[in-house]
Amino acid sequence: MKRISFAALLLLITSTVTFAQRIMKVEKTDGTTVEYPVTEVTRVYFEEIVHPDLALSTTTLSLKAGEASTVEITAGSCNYTVVSDQPSVATAELEGSTITVAGVAVGTAAITVTDTQSGQTATIAVTVTAADNSTIDAVAVDLGLPSGSLWADRNVGASCPEDYGGYYAWGETEEKGVYNWDTYLYGYYNDDGDYSHLVNIGTDIAGTDYDVAHVKWGGSWKMPTRDQVRELFENCTHEWTTVNGINGRRFTSKINGNSIFLPAAGNRWDSDLGGAGSFGDCWSSTLYESYPYDAYYLGFFSSIASWNSSGGRRFYGLSVRPVR
Repeated sequence: MKRISFAALLLLITSTVTFAQRIMKVEKTDGTTVEYPVTEVTRVYFEEIVHPDLALSTTTLSLKAGEASTVEITAGSCNYTVVSDQPSVATAELEGSTITVAGVAVGTAAITVTDTQSGQTATIAVTVTAADNSTIDAVAVDLGLPSGSLWADRNVGASCPEDYGGYYAWGETEEKGVYNWDTYLYGYYNDDGDYSHLVNIGTDIAGTDYDVAHVKWGGSWKMPTRDQVRELFENCTHEWTTVNGINGRRFTSKINGNSIFLPAAGNRWDSDLGGAGSFGDCWSSTLYESYPYDAYYLGFFSSIASWNSSGGRRFYGLSVRPVR
């Protein structure tokens, strides 16, 4: 038998064994495709996807109630969420990389922007101030009062003096569908003599963030105090009358003859509007301290009117007539 050397055998094997070439296609993040030939061993290195750090065009905003502004997300993964920690003060909506922030009421809020791909977050600090007084059509009526107080010619939310306007729980600055202790923002009372469930927002809320007249109208407009309501009664005559088909009471100054008309707007309790056309109630800014589930209000019917009305549960939806 003829012997073949090891070297010749190795040459024979390597010269007779072939490999079919294969191609592996890899799509890169930029959309292009790279082809890699595959032999016995092929190492393919894939690119690591790195997103830029989350960045915003600004991280602070100052708005007036009713105004809106936009913030651009200038860097990130293009996958985001936005959340306001105080939607009653400022709201935020996201469309693409644009965040629209709207001022709702006086206060501060933090808008948190989250890049859901990287987990990075950024915060927009929002300050909302009262609406510009120049946008309010109300007239400040001089009744010649000793304090110099001027009374508005219409209620908050009204388009004219005889319009009922809005209904607000004491200390709240937005209308709602249901008015009761369950929906009241500042606690509740359950007729057991325990006032600890009520939030103390002050004994006089005029000019504060809880004053709907100040929040909605801005400037020096505010809810009248109990003393200002008393001053109105002491220096004016008042009579039941009708203006453009709306019942109410006209207060006429004993000093200069100027007057204001308060429509008989009734009030709201639960989801109902009661007494419209028959009576009117307007909040003062003063808490009824002996029974802090109540606040003082100006109340009137066709036959009687009172500056010292109590028994107005704070959750009731009443009218508000501003002063300044």
